[in-house]
Amino acid sequence: KPNVSTFGADQLDPSGPNLEQKKETFFMYFYLTINVGSAISHGVLSSWASSGAPSLGVSLEYGYFFAWTVAASFMALAFLFFVLGRCSYRKVEQKKEEPVLSMMFETLLAGSGSPMGKLALLGWGLIPVVIAVAFVNAFVENGFLKVAAIVVALACIGSLVAAHWDNSYLPEGGIRMCLDCVPILLVGNLFFNILQSTIGSVFLSEACQMDTRTDRSDFSVEGFQRNGDFFRLANPIAIVVVTPLMDFVIYPLVKRATGREVSMAMKVIAGFSFAIGAQLIAAAIEYQRRSDPVLSVPSHCAPYIMVEDSTGHVGMKEPHEHVHMSATNSFYMLAPYAMVGIGEILVNPVLQHLAYEGAPPEMRSLLQAFNLFAMGALPNAVASSVSQALKAQVPND
Repeated sequence: KPNVSTFGADQLDPSGPNLEQKKETFFMYFYLTINVGSAISHGVLSSWASSGAPSLGVSLEYGYFFAWTVAASFMALAFLFFVLGRCSYRKVEQKKEEPVLSMMFETLLAGSGSPMGKLALLGWGLIPVVIAVAFVNAFVENGFLKVAAIVVALACIGSLVAAHWDNSYLPEGGIRMCLDCVPILLVGNLFFNILQSTIGSVFLSEACQMDTRTDRSDFSVEGFQRNGDFFRLANPIAIVVVTPLMDFVIYPLVKRATGREVSMAMKVIAGFSFAIGAQLIAAAIEYQRRSDPVLSVPSHCAPYIMVEDSTGHVGMKEPHEHVHMSATNSFYMLAPYAMVGIGEILVNPVLQHLAYEGAPPEMRSLLQAFNLFAMGALPNAVASSVSQALKAQVPND
């Protein structure tokens, strides 16, 4: 994954005009193409998975098999296109050096004599601990683990930001150049993607407990329902629509009004504002959902109803039955999903571009890999820990 965006940006002719602007634009449209695939996934495949595809002769029982087969077919087609284009790719010459991970460890060890060097080693060493504790925390109900997960995550992030704010204690070279980018990539990705992670967790839970029926007169258990993930379709659609709008309309308008290019800081602040606004709108919709009547129809994508027996043991209700949906129109969820999408196009491509420019050619994939880790695994681990700590306040029923 880190090689794909790097490879794409490398195809731009370094001797051509407006190279930096073209690279910035490339990362925007690269992010757009990812979300075209995402739109197919959330708009079609998710509902086929949970409800089957009756119009294509696929029953509910084979819904997941059919959806994953379609996804795998797209991947095979993408690989075929990649191979067919080999003769036209621009090759980038790289220095013959030892593996970049070995160089990184050697650089960090060379600076370990200073206090900041020791702090850097602590921060990097805590990364697998953060992931492991978050994973265990998701399956084990333990108050100490909930606190420990958040403390370890904060210690890891704080150590890395403080240690790499000024890397003058490290030997000069490509690794030091990469590590100079760590604080902004870490903080920007972490906090934005904690906000973004809600689209796959609480937004999904909220949508699944709203009225997702395609036929509002059908109160049967077997009636076709949209998966709550269907409404996430608004997220990639917003990205696909807003990206060219930003590129051709909004950014030029801001430039004419202010007399300067739209800066990275302006984009990131605007992106965070949209993502925060999305959380507030989703919260308002949830208050409305809770006040609306509950229907007699179980939601296919909601969790099973849990009951407590006379011994205090909590288990699934027999016969198994999903939580029932509220009468609230599930299409309201399109608004917060779309707002997060607008925030994404203002933040994520900017940080991908920063990771590309912040490393020498032979180390771009390494820094993009860290960027993707800071964009996905790390914020998800932190968000998971926060969700577990607030589990009692956010019941999924």
